[in-house]
Amino acid sequence: MNRIEIDNDHLIERYLDGRLSETESRRFEAYWIENPDLIRDLERGARLKSGLAGLRDRVGALGGSLVVESPPGGPTQVTAVIPCA
Repeated sequence: MNRIEIDNDHLIERYLDGRLSETESRRFEAYWIENPDLIRDLERGARLKSGLAGLRDRVGALGGSLVVESPPGGPTQVTAVIPCA
């Protein structure tokens, strides 16, 4: 188990929600014991990646763009453009 696997597989969120298998939980807990500061940093980062900021990062990782338009009085429009090829 490594930081990339933990982040990519959303292991912290799944662990906190009780959605890991018994084997995954044991591996995650062993990693947590060996690297407590790293896990806390990842958890803090996961919370900051929620909402539109997280969506913008995920769309950007696919080479796309996210535009949020929210004129006074609304409506708010969110447009994600992701390349197909």
